[in-house]
Amino acid sequence: MHKFFLGLCLICLFSVELNAQVECNLRLYGTIADEHDGSRLAYANLVIIDSKNNRSGTSADEEGLYEKGDLCPGSYTIIISHIGCI
Repeated sequence: MHKFFLGLCLICLFSVELNAQVECNLRLYGTIADEHDGSRLAYANLVIIDSKNNRSGTSADEEGLYEKGDLCPGSYTIIISHIGCI
């Protein structure tokens, strides 16, 4: 009886591991503004780098608003650039 129960539990644990998936449905959004006068920076570029060094990106619109979806939970480095900014 005990051998059957232990085997059944191992099968359950194994199947849980196989079905575990990370949902990458997080969203990053905001406004990009100049650090000197607070004006919004139209068409600024964002490069988003995850902990595995995968890169993706997006751009702000004419009002400095940006949005990037389909992100997984984790740590990111974000590089923002804009023509005319140093």
